[in-house]
Amino acid sequence: AAKFTCKRLQDDFYSGCAAIEGGVLFWENGTPEGDPGVVYVALRKGDATVLLFDSGPPISKDPRQLDLRVSVEELFAIAKDPRVDLTTSASALQAGQELDSWSNNP
Repeated sequence: AAKFTCKRLQDDFYSGCAAIEGGVLFWENGTPEGDPGVVYVALRKGDATVLLFDSGPPISKDPRQLDLRVSVEELFAIAKDPRVDLTTSASALQAGQELDSWSNNP
């Protein structure tokens, strides 16, 4: 299993990393006229690790200092939600199917 620690991630060319809220936040800054950047959250849950990411809004610095469509706090809240795990309930699957389709226009 992958180990998500800032010490390990510092060798993987990420722009920054912070151990917070019982997990790890790390990010890649965007490049001009290229990739806008990515924000990642990794949270250990028993034998599994939840890994979430958000890309799209430009990342230019620590994402905790940016006004993102999904905040770092919200990413951690999603990762901590008991429905986000190796298995989930039928009601959680149904709720996901009822969501509007993903859009490029937030």
